[in-house]
Order: sequence, then structure tokens, then C-alpha cells
Amino acid sequence: MSDADLTVAAGISAATCASAPEGPDAPGAPGQPKTSGSSDEAGATAGPQIGSAQTAPAGGPVIAIEPTASGTGPALTIGVPPTPASAADVHNAAAPSTAGNATNVDNGANAHASNGTPPEAAPPREPTAPAPSATALSPAPGSATAPSSTNGPAVAALPPTTTAPPAVPNGLMARRFRGFLPVVIDVETGGFHSATDALLEIAAVLIDIEPDGTLKRGATHSFHVKPFEGARLDPAALSITGIDPFHPLRPALPEKDALGRVFREIRHAVHAHNCRRAILVGHNAAFDLGFLNAAVVRADVKRNPFHPFSCFDTATLAGAALGQTVLAKALAVAGLQWDPSSAHSAAYDAERTADIFCVICNRLHDSFRDAQDRARSMGWFNAAPAEPAADEPPL
Repeated sequence: MSDADLTVAAGISAATCASAPEGPDAPGAPGQPKTSGSSDEAGATAGPQIGSAQTAPAGGPVIAIEPTASGTGPALTIGVPPTPASAADVHNAAAPSTAGNATNVDNGANAHASNGTPPEAAPPREPTAPAPSATALSPAPGSATAPSSTNGPAVAALPPTTTAPPAVPNGLMARRFRGFLPVVIDVETGGFHSATDALLEIAAVLIDIEPDGTLKRGATHSFHVKPFEGARLDPAALSITGIDPFHPLRPALPEKDALGRVFREIRHAVHAHNCRRAILVGHNAAFDLGFLNAAVVRADVKRNPFHPFSCFDTATLAGAALGQTVLAKALAVAGLQWDPSSAHSAAYDAERTADIFCVICNRLHDSFRDAQDRARSMGWFNAAPAEPAADEPPL
């Protein structure tokens, strides 16, 4: 509140106190705010009618009394004669009354009444208007203003100072594997020959990365697959997997549908990690990649997200890092669990393969960081191509 505002407020209090009944119980007395239940009676006995205007003696302020939206009493709209020195201040002083403003008016009126100083000659005072609450500065949903409190005035919401930056694609995975997203694939089949034997189950496990570069197992997507027409089913293979391809309760999909659902999830993950394409991770990965590529050809799938021949083989990685090539033994020496009764399920085998892949890669994190520093010193920091190479078909 400015000096001129305090002067005007004090003049109003002096003018209204002169016409209102004296005593602490008088309606409208300074320091006695009205309640919503008594506002009508107080307005009828202690002051002018709502919506009317009262003009103070010559040179005094003009008071317009209007009802407030909260119903707790009339609000005072204050103005002074439009003189060159005060017209701007009068415009800035027009504001609804709040609890803090009422206290200021009361204090100003007492000061003038005690020393007899007219409002125009009152000494300047420091501004004491309360700051708007945090709620008042926050925009209400779907509106441009928000109330400062239950009984307070509406305060215009502040415009945003900055615009939220667009989401930046996560490039950690692309840097970690040269633009490729590792995806673990496991298949259960009716034999060992990808061209003739049936694909019976397929599971894909996504690999996620933490902000510090730590890899972890992500979502699993698995489907039972109907044997393609003319597919060979080796009884020895079925005895190992325990799969009955023609069980009436087996929810199997044709190869094209199963591959389409798996590939859709993989493509979403590739784009989310800002990678170029996926690369297959498997335990004895050549077996899984061979059956996957054969099914892609049979189903005439045009958009295969995987690299056609490159892969990560966890049998090789585990042999080098842990001294074990059998998945169950590699998990055991790495301190991970293996359930023999759940083995030969595509989803279970793929999840355990993802676990051992993440363990080995995380143990090599320091080696990767040193190699990154060396590559950066050689100017290879941005060496990964942004576009697919000539040997990579479209994603």
C-alpha cells in the first residue's frame, strides 16, 4: 500500500466513524469485522444502502459500497477527486478490502483521531499490505484467476515465466551399444532345424538402463505359437519342453500375429531409447536368431526390428566373464537363482538370460567407461552412425 493509499484509507475511516454509532458493539465499528450472518442487518443500520454512493465533505474521498462475491460483507471501492497529483494513486488504490487492509484502515483512523491531523497532512507510513498467498498465485484449473482464500478476492494468476523443455530422448543405451538396443529372445521349438521344425513359443525381454548406466531387466512379452502348416514336430524335443502343441486350452497365435505383437513392443523400445534398431541377445543366440529369421520369412514380415545376423551370445559372455557356459551354472556362480522346474519355458529362460546379460555388462561398466574416455580422446565420441548401415534393412 502506497502513502497516498494510506491517506485515502484514513480519510475514509474518519468519515465513516463520524456517522456510525460509537462503542465496541456498534455495527461497522473499526476492528469489528462483520460475519456473513449479520451483514444484511449491519448494512441497514450502520451505513448507506448496498450499491449507493456517499460523498465526504469537500476534498474528501468518494466511497462506493458494493457486495462481495463471498457474502461476508460489502466491499469499499475508494476514489479521490481527480487532481493532477493524486489521479494515478486513486486508480491504484481501488482494491477489495481484506483482513489486513481493515487493520491498516483502523490503525490509520486512530492515529488521525488522536492528534486531530487532517488526512492530507498525515505523515507517510511504510507499506503494510499482506503478500498474496501461494494459492492466490496458482491458476485454478481451466481459469485465469484463483482465489487467495475462502473470503478473499480473486487474484490474477501469474503467467508462466518459462516453457517446459521438450522431452529429450534417452541416449544412454544408444551410446552404450553403438546405437543398438539389446533385446533377449528365447524360443521353444519342435526340433533343431529352423527351416522345417515348428516354432512353438517366443519370448522377448527388454533391457532398460538407469541414469548411471546400470542395465536391468525390463518388460517380458511372450506368446504361444501355432505350428505352421507342414511343420515337423520331433517327439524328443516335445518331451524336453513339455509342450503339447494341440492342447485345447493352449492360447496359441499364428506365427505372423505372434511376431507382429513382439516386434511392435520392440520398435517402441527402440525409439524410446533413441536407438537405430534392436540386436538379439540369447543363450546360444545363433539358435534363437535362426528360428526367428526363418519365421519372419515364412510369415512375410516386412519390418523386422532386429539386425539380421549380429547378436550377443550370453554363453560366450558367461564363459569369458564367469568361466561357465551352461546358463544354470553361470547364474549360480553369479549369485542368481535358477529353478529347474521352470526351465524350457520361453519366458523363464529369456528372463534368466536377461539377468545374466545385465550382470556381466554391469561388471564391465568401468571397462566401458575407460574405453569411452579413450574413444573421446581419439575423436570417436560421436562415431556411431546416425543412419543404418548398408547391411541393415529398414526398421
